[in-house]
Amino acid sequence: RIARFIAKLFKSAGMLKTGQFVECRKDDLVSQYIGGTGPKARKKLESAVGGVFFLDEAHTLVEGEKDSWGKEALGVVMEFAETRRDDMIIILAGYTKELKELFKRDGGMHSRFPQWVDFPDYSADDLQAIANEILNAGGLKVDAQAGKALKQVCHHIAVAQKRDPATGNARAVRGSIE
Repeated sequence: RIARFIAKLFKSAGMLKTGQFVECRKDDLVSQYIGGTGPKARKKLESAVGGVFFLDEAHTLVEGEKDSWGKEALGVVMEFAETRRDDMIIILAGYTKELKELFKRDGGMHSRFPQWVDFPDYSADDLQAIANEILNAGGLKVDAQAGKALKQVCHHIAVAQKRDPATGNARAVRGSIE
């Protein structure tokens, strides 16, 4: 949501030409075929020129030293971050610890992605508000008993997030509702 808001904000401020929002993951950049990753990644990034390119779970892009296709895709992302920096915004999202590991693999990443924004984990109350928003958007209402149960679920998810950041607490709430 925040990345989408950034696209709208920068478009309205005249800092982005088109303001489109292109969201992707590793599979959208890396090909299954030899020689296909570079063109696939370039095509995806080109579609974001003038707007925002959002790479979700960016830390999964390069999984180990032998992930040559992931490294190639990352190279294309970094190329665009350098050569098209006046034409687009590139946002890498993921878990802080894992993103720091990714940045250690290539020293050039720090200069191309100098801004970091850490978002704190959602509290149980935050998760309850997210749950209510999802339910309202779907035209659903909960009775008092279901509301109480949902509050407990949100509390458990918030506690689990503290133990294991990979819990993805807002996703867990959405999954519980679905």
